[in-house]
Amino acid sequence: MKNAKKMTTKVVAMLIAIIMVASMFPVAIFATEEDTLLTVEELREQYGAISIEAYNLGHGFLVEPSLYAKEGKSVGDITVDFLETNGLTYSVSTSYFSGMEFDDTVAPEYPAYLEPYLGELEESGNGDGMLSEFDYSQYAGWCFTINEWWASWGADSSYPGQEITDYNTGEQIVLGDVIRWHFTVYGYGADCGFPANVMAEFMGGNLFTQEDKSELIFILAAVNGYYGNLDTDDVYETALAVAANPLATADEIAEQEGTLLSYIKDTFFAAEEAPREAQDVSDVLKATMAHLAETVTEPAFGTNAGEWTVLCLARGEHFEAENEYFSDYYDRIVTYVNEKAASINQNGALHKSKSTDNSRVILALSAIGEDATSVGNWNLVAPFEDFNWIKKQGINGPIFALIALDTVGYATVDNTIREQCVDYILDAQFEDGGWALSGSTADPDVTAMALQALAPYKAQADVSTAAEEAFACLSTIQNQDGGYASWGTVNVESCAQVIVACTAWGINPDTDSNFVKNGKSVVDAVLAHYLEDKAAFEHVIDSGANDMATDQACYALVAYDRFINGKTALYDMSDVLGANYIGAQTQKYTENSSEYYAVRFLATVDEAVLNSKSVKFKITATCEKDGENFSVTHWDNKNVKKYEIDVTTVYKSIYEGTEQRSAAELKYSNDDYICAVAIKKIAADTFKDVNITFTVQTYVETAFGTKLISEAQSITVCNGAEVK
Repeated sequence: MKNAKKMTTKVVAMLIAIIMVASMFPVAIFATEEDTLLTVEELREQYGAISIEAYNLGHGFLVEPSLYAKEGKSVGDITVDFLETNGLTYSVSTSYFSGMEFDDTVAPEYPAYLEPYLGELEESGNGDGMLSEFDYSQYAGWCFTINEWWASWGADSSYPGQEITDYNTGEQIVLGDVIRWHFTVYGYGADCGFPANVMAEFMGGNLFTQEDKSELIFILAAVNGYYGNLDTDDVYETALAVAANPLATADEIAEQEGTLLSYIKDTFFAAEEAPREAQDVSDVLKATMAHLAETVTEPAFGTNAGEWTVLCLARGEHFEAENEYFSDYYDRIVTYVNEKAASINQNGALHKSKSTDNSRVILALSAIGEDATSVGNWNLVAPFEDFNWIKKQGINGPIFALIALDTVGYATVDNTIREQCVDYILDAQFEDGGWALSGSTADPDVTAMALQALAPYKAQADVSTAAEEAFACLSTIQNQDGGYASWGTVNVESCAQVIVACTAWGINPDTDSNFVKNGKSVVDAVLAHYLEDKAAFEHVIDSGANDMATDQACYALVAYDRFINGKTALYDMSDVLGANYIGAQTQKYTENSSEYYAVRFLATVDEAVLNSKSVKFKITATCEKDGENFSVTHWDNKNVKKYEIDVTTVYKSIYEGTEQRSAAELKYSNDDYICAVAIKKIAADTFKDVNITFTVQTYVETAFGTKLISEAQSITVCNGAEVK
């Protein structure tokens, strides 16, 4: 090292020294209650950061990252000011720092990359109470960096923000504002891992490459010297440990940067920010659907140019339900199903082991109002009676089986099938709260799809708990730009599945703070993959338009658009079901010597409703007298055969507070339901000054709840006199 002192000043300047302190920067830097709190970005305009590090001895930070005021001073002056303000003595000029108080007899914990050189390293310094040059090895000393720049100038000649010609590379550069002092013990800084270190190259090259920590160091300094140490959940200590690790990866560093920024934002600025408003994606959605309609002119069975495209255009309401685009698709599906199901010969299965083929077709058919239980000669729901067939495909099978069955409430003979699917999914959940096709670490796509399948069962305690853990997992693994990565690749499809999951559970993926990172939501992440000139989406940014990416991004935006406009979820297709009342009438008839008046409501109902076992009628009898309204409601399902409402009983029960109810008669004829209410004729004066009105509405019960599928139809049967 004595020979090193004889080198040129520019080279010797790499070996300047400093040291250990546990105190922080002057109290004057801390924000007071009277101050307007600065953001990290605003702090960066006024302050830089400085740290003292001895990671090559296994001691991490000797001085934790702290702030310094930008006053146009050199690195040497900034360092001297820092030491003197904290009452620390040192042996140095402003150009070369040789040592600082430190117990240099402390045994080092050399990192793994120094193991090959342990024979040249010592177990203590020279015992003079200073951490100085030549302590622990003949190569030891202090050197500094400014951001990623390995100092090739002296500390008194280097200024943060200065434009210089780098001595090592000959390039013009502008120095940053994060000063880091490093104690080297081998190769004149080869053990620090910074590029453009001429001395390290002379010694055989760097032992490793240290990733850029400038941003993380500054944020730590801001916490340490301005916001105050954030010890909740060890946020600060965890980030500090990563910053102190010379081998920390770029992903680990970025994760801690994001965590600290989020913590600062949530802790100090959350109340000041205006609530984020849900953005309107309708223009992008309409353009994308138009693109799909123009490019996929004849959708047919398949994952591309097939069911997903039909789902987009149906649930996005690009075409009316009766449009020939959908009817032509249906005709092609009937042909395919008749041939394929016959060849598989497995109770309507379209594949011997992939139940998702049936699920996908059921989704598309239900979306366009077609009945999946009657497709050509086959019932596509029937194979789902076999749970072993469902689970042959792994977790994807039960996930999409539930999604398909619950679109319009398709019934299974085995009423445990749904329960088995739910249990299978819950049993496959990982410790981190997520799911994946394999392994033990959550994958965002599979985690989101599992949540989509479980949404109708949120009332179950075990499902609710699993979902809470899964959404927490999705929030944790979200990237700092709002996006998601699957199999190591940031992609639009992962983001799309998270959007569908959120909307299925009533969560706004564009405004919920759990899915917004650094001001960017998962919806923003999807839109970042949009190619406006093609009205399509790319799988990964700068990879070009991709059909699957476009389908998934499109139906995700459909789900989001439906959510913010108060419509049913993407896979809750109860809104497709319908019952249209043709009319209502009264009719006098005699039965068992008693005269009755029947109120008959005639309705046409979708075929999918006819095949459902969960259709219900809501019949309400309302009496009005002296300006007051009273009503009695009865729920009736289509399996009830005989039911009468006696107007006298209704009238008296309303006024006397009893709960006596008689019934309505429900009949099925051809393609119509007839909901009939029989009213017994009584003395005319009973109904003097009384209006009696009957109203009927049709509902269907699905896994998503009881859904109204018709407008109310009413008829007044008594109007201030006897029954009409």
